[in-house]
Amino acid sequence: MLFLQLSLKTLGFYSGAIDGIFGPKTTDAVLTFQAAQDELTVDGVVGTQTWGKIEHSLDVREVVTDRDVNAPADAPGVPYKWEAVPAEIFEHLETICKTVVSRKVGYGPGRGWYEPGSSFEDGNGRFVCTIGPYGLGGADYKTQDSKKGPAFVCSTWTYFASCMLTRVNEGFNAAIAGGVPNIFDVMAKPHRVHPIAGLKYGYYGFEPFFRLVTSRGCTGDRRPSLANQPKEMDLLEIWERRELDLPEIMICSQAFASKGFHSHTAILWIDRKTQTLYRCAADGGKTHGNIFSGTDMDIEIVDYNVAKRSALSSWYRCYGMIPDNLDSVLAKPACELAFEVAPYELETGPG
Repeated sequence: MLFLQLSLKTLGFYSGAIDGIFGPKTTDAVLTFQAAQDELTVDGVVGTQTWGKIEHSLDVREVVTDRDVNAPADAPGVPYKWEAVPAEIFEHLETICKTVVSRKVGYGPGRGWYEPGSSFEDGNGRFVCTIGPYGLGGADYKTQDSKKGPAFVCSTWTYFASCMLTRVNEGFNAAIAGGVPNIFDVMAKPHRVHPIAGLKYGYYGFEPFFRLVTSRGCTGDRRPSLANQPKEMDLLEIWERRELDLPEIMICSQAFASKGFHSHTAILWIDRKTQTLYRCAADGGKTHGNIFSGTDMDIEIVDYNVAKRSALSSWYRCYGMIPDNLDSVLAKPACELAFEVAPYELETGPG
C-alpha cells in the first residue's frame, strides 16, 4: 500500500499522507488514474491491469533505467541510416490502415482474433478485427456509438498491426492484444509470447524488427523538460526529419503534457515518394461510466501546421522498423484483414 501511494504521488494523482491506508484519498487517486487510461475499468480496484499501467507510467519517467534491449539504433548526434523495409511490408501497412479507416472501425475494446485457413491453399488464414475484447462473439460493452461494430483502443490497434506486419499468425491468439503490457516491453522483447504473471495470456515482443529512434535535440530546445530525455521527440521534429534520417514505419507511444506521461499509441509512416508523413491511431476516449466513445479511426496527413500544433501539447517515443530479420517474415504469406460482423449489419450490411 505504501508503494501504491508513493507511485500515485510520483505520478501526480495522490496528495495525501503516505500512511499505507487505502482510504478515501487513495481511492480517489486510483479512480482518477484509471479514468486517465483509456483501457482501464474505472472501479477503484488495483488489479493486474491497473498495476501494469502504473508501472508503465513510472517507467517512462525514468531516463537512465531502460533495458539494454531498448537501446536506440541511432545515438543522439550520430547519423544513422535507416534502411528501407521491403515494399511488400510497407504496402501491407498502408492497406491495413486504409482498410480499418474505410470500414469505420470505432474506438472500443476490440482486440482482434486469428482464424487459420482450412487448408494450405487457403494461406495462413486471416486476422479479424473483433467487436469486443475476448475474441469473436465477445461484443458486450457500452459505447456512445449507436452502431456497435469492430473496434480498437490505441494499444490494441498498434499491437494488432504489428502482429500482422510480422506475420505472427497462430501465435496471436496465445497473446493478449495490448491493454496490459506497455508498448516499451512489447517493442523491446524477443519475438515470442512472454507470459504475464497471474494471467492466462502473454504478449508478443517485436525486438528483432524494431529499434528505438532518438531525438537530435530540437525537441528539448522547444520543451526544456525533455532536454535530457533523448528518447522523446515531438511531432514537429519528426516532420522536420522525415526526408533525412527516420525509418519509414514507426510504432509510437504518445505522451501528453497535461498528463506528464505516455498514455496513447499510434502508427506513423513516411511515403518516400512524396515525403509525406501519415498518422493512424485509434483516437477516442472513455467516460467515467466506462462508456467508449466509438470514434472512427482515421488517417491524418501530418503537415507543418499539424506538427506544430501537436508539439505544443504532446510528444512521442518511436520504434522504427528495420529490414533485419525480415526474411523469416517474408517466408510466410501475408494474411488478409477481416472484420467481425456486428448484429446491426446482419440486416443493413457493413458501413
